[in-house]
Amino acid sequence: MFKTKAPTEILHDLQVQLVNYPDLLVHKESENVIISGKLPVRGSIFEVKVVLDKNFPISFPKIYETAKRIPIKPWCHMYLDGSCCLCVEFEQRKYFPIGAPISDYFEKLVIPFLENRLHFEITGRYIKERKHNLAGIIDAYGEAFGTKDGGTIFQMLKVIAEGNLKGHHLCECGSGKRRRNCHGPVLWEVAIYVSKQQALRDLNKFIEAVKQL
Repeated sequence: MFKTKAPTEILHDLQVQLVNYPDLLVHKESENVIISGKLPVRGSIFEVKVVLDKNFPISFPKIYETAKRIPIKPWCHMYLDGSCCLCVEFEQRKYFPIGAPISDYFEKLVIPFLENRLHFEITGRYIKERKHNLAGIIDAYGEAFGTKDGGTIFQMLKVIAEGNLKGHHLCECGSGKRRRNCHGPVLWEVAIYVSKQQALRDLNKFIEAVKQL
């Protein structure tokens, strides 16, 4: 997007997409586009900064909570660079596919993350919380594939990584059914937003974890 539009047009388009967030302003910083300001969440106000680098929309936005309200700790779902962990990496394109308006990024990822944080501030617990590292990745894939079996998840990821998605093969879950009559539909749905490269990265995380056992 940034390479095909003039800077003023980019800023204008993004500001228009954020019409429901009047306190968020769009501006340019070096090669990055910045969206910053106050974001209301269930009666509370969070101060945020979103960075869209020069490779956006191929690259994924990074968001920072700038008032230091959220501690930069893993258990707070914050990365060490101060950015927020909105979801498991492979889920990013499920909720914010390339070409979607930036408002979707806020509505489907940022607002739910901050609502979860606000609930923690009030009650001391999260509404929903992923486990950290590989355990969280496995849980998320398990939800997506409709299985809790680690071996099945691994095999389904392998299918996506290899690009062999044909429905006549036996399903990876071991049911004895053809994919098309078993987990095929969910496998094909996940393959829409999980690239071969992403699946391979997550497979390698599985393999490295097994080596350390």
